[in-house]
Amino acid sequence: MMNYEIFLNKEDQRSYSLLRHLEESPTLSGTFIALREELSMSNFLVKKTLEKLKADIDNLKLSDSLTLVVSDVDVTLEIDGNYSSKLLLTKYLTESLSFKLVLSYFRGNYSLTKFAECNHVSTSVAYSTLQRLKKALKEYQIYFSKREIVGNQKAISFFLYKLFTLSNQPISELYSVKVYNEAKRVLQSVELNYTFTTYERRNFFHYLAIMINNEGRAVEGIDTRALNTFSEELIKKSQVAWALASKSLTYTIVFFLYLHGKLEKKYVIHEDPTIESLTRVFIGSFEKAFNCLEESTRNTLEEGLAIIHFNVIYFPINMFDDFEMDLQFFKQTYPEFYFYLIEYIRWLTAKHKKIAKANHCLFFNYLLLLINHVPVHLIAEPAKVLIDFSYGKEYNQFIKKNLSVYVNLNVEIIDPLSDTLPDVVITNLNNLYQEEKSKVMVWLDPPRSIDWVNLTQSLLTIQEEKYQQQKESTKTSGDPIE
Repeated sequence: MMNYEIFLNKEDQRSYSLLRHLEESPTLSGTFIALREELSMSNFLVKKTLEKLKADIDNLKLSDSLTLVVSDVDVTLEIDGNYSSKLLLTKYLTESLSFKLVLSYFRGNYSLTKFAECNHVSTSVAYSTLQRLKKALKEYQIYFSKREIVGNQKAISFFLYKLFTLSNQPISELYSVKVYNEAKRVLQSVELNYTFTTYERRNFFHYLAIMINNEGRAVEGIDTRALNTFSEELIKKSQVAWALASKSLTYTIVFFLYLHGKLEKKYVIHEDPTIESLTRVFIGSFEKAFNCLEESTRNTLEEGLAIIHFNVIYFPINMFDDFEMDLQFFKQTYPEFYFYLIEYIRWLTAKHKKIAKANHCLFFNYLLLLINHVPVHLIAEPAKVLIDFSYGKEYNQFIKKNLSVYVNLNVEIIDPLSDTLPDVVITNLNNLYQEEKSKVMVWLDPPRSIDWVNLTQSLLTIQEEKYQQQKESTKTSGDPIE
């Protein structure tokens, strides 16, 4: 995973960090004391950074969407939801000296003196920028020679791909006319049989341009088992359809399509022993921890796991992703999956050292796969909710209907006439259920936003308690697959 803030100068780093901090705060605000402590800035620096941030927002004409309200004691961010701090990161990144230096190397026209002159900096500043990049990319086997980026061609391709997709540099200015036109032609050919979202299409164009520029060298030295994952029929047919002279380039495009779930199953050959083993271990471990899966669910998981493992082992296209997501939501909403995967990833990466660096990628992709394809109610006991308002059956039904809209949790609505003990009672009646062991939530009529928020928080707490109880009752020792 890559932190692209290293590309920014100190002032831009501070501005981005401050905006992101406010953006991620539950109240979209922070006191000066808290900002000083959490961002490691002096009071003077906080105020100076706020001034710069305000100016940058104005210059980008975002004042209607992002507004900083500053008082003597705190700062509040007002937003309308049209933009996020990522836009500022993109701006800072594209204008950074580091980005311009990489771009100069990519174009093959880097010269220390010329670069310094063109960007109005001293040669010492240009040199120190280069040294900083060398240090950051060395662990990926990416090096800077006198005029070229050299080293691991696969890593170089993925680095440039991620960097260029993050920037807002016009695509036509990034690539030569020849590469741009060829990428455009190939994209149009591929689109005759495959569809892309707007985001995927943009990224795919960058990917094509970079792979065309390096003539498919990203697959040089790749394990033949990765190539054998796809039928020869698909490769031959695709190379002709896309009018490609290079078989290597054909493979790089097929890899992209596979990793984005575009290929038909009939073209994928699941015979790789490493991938098969990792997939089998995951399924076995999951069923041991929870319940046996239905065949259709297991088949779906196996297909998704094969893609995840192909990505990690052979073609880690997202190795330079800037993973910044706060996983607290998933921890609270899907504790069964979250805590299971924490333990499983710890065991897996200890046993398979080669994929240890991909632990964040594995965790997140495993998590999404489980959330999307394994119904939580099949592996965990739902929180039981009783709805009983003074307005009668129809009003109770109204609350029940809205519950599925406002609360996306593992919940079972129980019949008020049943003997089942609820975990939560929702009512507008005071003191009616005080003798019950259930959590009683008294709402106003109609419910306020805070009523739904409080209900969600209570259900999250109950859900985590149920998971911990289940975990204690089924606790086993040894490895996940033993």
